[in-house]
Amino acid sequence: MDLFDVRQVGRVRARTVRLLFLLSLLICVASARAQDAPDKAADKTPTKAAEAKEAPPQLDAPGVYRRTLKSTAWSRHPVAGGGISEGTAWVLDAEKGLLVTNEHVVAGVDEVDVFFPVAKDGKTVLDQAFYLNEVKPLVGRVIDRDTKVDLALVKVDAVPKDVIALPLAAESPEPGQRVFTLGSQPQGSEGMWIFTTGEVRQVYRRSHARGHVARMVETQLPTNPGNSGGAVVNDRAEVVAVVEGAATDARLVSVFVDIHELRDYLKQSVPLADPKTANDYNTRGTRRHDEGRHDAAIADYTESLRLNPEQPIVLTNRGWAFYANEDYDAALADFEEALGKDREFGSAYEGRGTTYREMGKYDQAIKDLTHAIRLDPNDPGLYQRRATAYELDSQLKNALADRNRAVQRDDSNFDYHYQRGQTLRKLRQFDEALEDFQRAASLAPASAAVCYEIGYVYQDRKDYAQAVFFYDLAIKRDDTIASFYNNRGLCKTELKEYPGAAQDFLKAIELRPDHAPYHRRLGIVFHEAGQDEIALKHFNKAAELDPVDTDTYHWRAKSHDALGNKDEAAADRKKAKE
Repeated sequence: MDLFDVRQVGRVRARTVRLLFLLSLLICVASARAQDAPDKAADKTPTKAAEAKEAPPQLDAPGVYRRTLKSTAWSRHPVAGGGISEGTAWVLDAEKGLLVTNEHVVAGVDEVDVFFPVAKDGKTVLDQAFYLNEVKPLVGRVIDRDTKVDLALVKVDAVPKDVIALPLAAESPEPGQRVFTLGSQPQGSEGMWIFTTGEVRQVYRRSHARGHVARMVETQLPTNPGNSGGAVVNDRAEVVAVVEGAATDARLVSVFVDIHELRDYLKQSVPLADPKTANDYNTRGTRRHDEGRHDAAIADYTESLRLNPEQPIVLTNRGWAFYANEDYDAALADFEEALGKDREFGSAYEGRGTTYREMGKYDQAIKDLTHAIRLDPNDPGLYQRRATAYELDSQLKNALADRNRAVQRDDSNFDYHYQRGQTLRKLRQFDEALEDFQRAASLAPASAAVCYEIGYVYQDRKDYAQAVFFYDLAIKRDDTIASFYNNRGLCKTELKEYPGAAQDFLKAIELRPDHAPYHRRLGIVFHEAGQDEIALKHFNKAAELDPVDTDTYHWRAKSHDALGNKDEAAADRKKAKE
């Protein structure tokens, strides 16, 4: 090797040493950064491995049952007219005592009895009588409810110590995925805490039992009344849906409220379980007012005003709740106090005007509603309210002008067309009325009320056969409205179809036994049919219910004449004149 080669080797070795030193330094720096990195990452976004560790373990079916049993409750309460409403609930937050169920499970009540599973000798008690006779139920207070998704939030003061909450799944289940539910006491079962499994068919938006459309989970998991409100869980016992109550004509098809609908509902309702601020109470009061829980809404609005008295919006909200309770004096006081705080607060003028309308003070009502319209001339609802005031004050042309304005601003509103049709019928503009009712029917094809109103138009036109046709349709869609039978009975009377007319008036009386005109009209049918002894019984009942109805005495006199009761007939005619 010559001198040149030796020098070259030396330079190469020197470069190598320097490169190794730099590489070693970089490795040390990278190692130090790596030691710091896990803590920072853990504070922000967990790794997939961390997520896997935090996720609940996968369970077999008996494991899912045991886990779900610790979170399921039986809900029951008496209903008006007798009977008991029962359903299932599940624990969302054990520490706060929050449970979830269906709105229809707790409909119409503020409190329900809540029972959790009880174990004796290491086994869960499955006998309903044991719970009813030996277990004191917890009081579940209904915090919030929403008919659109058929969900409700219930709160108990404390859950039993062994009760734990169910976690919520991050996503909807997938078709083919196995799911489970535990019902407190489903119909058809004689025991309790009944466990069921099935597979998901699809997840999509569709109608449910309350008539609204929401994102639902369709499954092959069979459920029955009593399952309503229960949690639908995956094989990690995570909630993926809530049992609803939608019935389908297909076999083995059930639909449940999807987890995304549940999460959206809980974002709104959970903060209302323990309101702190004036705004919290106002928000909860508004939701309760929308639910028809007006007393509870008034209590919340009152607390909001205690925390902050300078709120015209809350005074107005409370005024509307008093109005809904038909406490018109209290409603007026709130609307007037709101206007004292803000003279240009349109909703308070609307509320006061609407209250005056219900009190029969039409001039004051029209004045206030006109002021509200001046402040918001594009609100069609204000024209509708004023139109009703005009109509009640027999100013039909002014009412029609306002109903026209409402329709011009919102042509797709069922009520606007329906009510304009009624006004047009009263003005005897029958063709225009039918056009409005037909438009209303296109917006609500299943409406029984529209069929009734169309029948009413033909009745006013004296086309009684056509009127009967539409009254038939109305009754097929809703057989619980007395006026439907009454009007059909009137048309059949005009057509001299007396047996059918009598049946209609009898049905109207069954639905409204204290309504004197129905008894009088039934008496008229029997008089026209030559059965005056029977007619007298119904005229007597009509006179008992309404002693100042001239028509009743007039027609009863005719029956007395037919039976030869001259003195009684004369007395009735004298009474009619008085």
